[in-house]
Amino acid sequence: MSRYALFTDDENLEIFLGFDEGFQGFFLTIADGRAGTGEPESHLFHNLEHHPGVRMTLEEVVGVMKRFGVALPPDLRRQLVEDARRGGVFGAASADAHNAPTLLQPAVRQRTLTILGWQSAL
Repeated sequence: MSRYALFTDDENLEIFLGFDEGFQGFFLTIADGRAGTGEPESHLFHNLEHHPGVRMTLEEVVGVMKRFGVALPPDLRRQLVEDARRGGVFGAASADAHNAPTLLQPAVRQRTLTILGWQSAL
């Protein structure tokens, strides 16, 4: 399993994403640190609460992040693809068998956030 924290210029936004070998897919959580309790139902987006099924494709992760005004850094995208390959999933950057069902549409941010960096959060 991989897990990464993404840092933006909105210091209250908490973004974690990664690859889970057990579920053979990606996950994403986005929370506002000022309002959250840490439980999935308190997140702005949590793949277990706001996405059908337990896993996401990389395209789905990128799409949800985009709706929140966050662009996935290219080096982190490459790392996630490598994590998926090591986890036995080939072609991890393409849609998987659940065919990308309709997602809950989170509120669209008014501006694009600046990515300050990312690091492993394991």
